[in-house]
Amino acid sequence: MSRTLPPHHPHAPLTLADLSGPLAPWLPAGAASLVQALGAPAALALLNGCPGALIPNVPKSPGSNAHGAVRWAALTDLVGEQAMQRLAQSHGGGVLSVPNCHALRTERRNRYLRAEFDRLTARPPVGCGLSKNRAVEALVMALAPITYRQVEQILDKPSAAPVVQGALF
Repeated sequence: MSRTLPPHHPHAPLTLADLSGPLAPWLPAGAASLVQALGAPAALALLNGCPGALIPNVPKSPGSNAHGAVRWAALTDLVGEQAMQRLAQSHGGGVLSVPNCHALRTERRNRYLRAEFDRLTARPPVGCGLSKNRAVEALVMALAPITYRQVEQILDKPSAAPVVQGALF
């Protein structure tokens, strides 16, 4: 059985709103630098197309060598020619680590869970008037794979402040 993921699911693709809206503080520094270097649409394509990937030897030009040409073509298909030129300028010859944006994706899901729980448990006509147990069951079914206990733990905690990693050296 195949199903499409709802936009708030942690494995659903990121959106431009995720990069610039209220979830932007959860964007890791590496993703923010990609947005700055490539522009939001191209960075978004890279973040969604290769989350967590390590791309060795980012090519400096399209024809530098056979392996570089293949890598150039693959990345150009993903982000576009202009963004690939900018990527070559900023990361050419080096290693590119594409962040998976786990904290942002998790916070997006958790905010959705809290808002949807509030809607499900609110009295009609605003909400559905479900009990806590029935609302959690509905959320588990909508966001599977997630457990009943995980949903309860998320609902018990307020939104966390984004973690900002300081300089390592």
